[in-house]
Amino acid sequence: MTGFSRPVQRLLAKILQAVYLRLSRLTHRSATVYLNLSINPRVFCKEPHPLKNPPIMANPKRKQSKRRSANRRAANAFKAPEFAKDPTDGSTFRPHRVNPKNGMYRGRQVLHVEV
Repeated sequence: MTGFSRPVQRLLAKILQAVYLRLSRLTHRSATVYLNLSINPRVFCKEPHPLKNPPIMANPKRKQSKRRSANRRAANAFKAPEFAKDPTDGSTFRPHRVNPKNGMYRGRQVLHVEV
């Protein structure tokens, strides 16, 4: 590329770089046939070394803090059941359910419980 002016050389370098990025997975022979250039194809279409360029995988950018881990685990923690107090006899029962001690539900007798 020595017979060209500087702007043309820069443009050609950008074009060759874009072509190299597109053809980086092709073998050097198929890249030469595709490009139809007399440039050494090994320079532009060289296969990356597997150990020097490992495949890029999704990894976290930062370490997860202890606070964030604890908050995540706290969301799955077991909670003690809440109880309501019966106004008639003062016994406790689960809300929105029949009181198993006296069989009352919302002020009505729904179960016949023997004491």
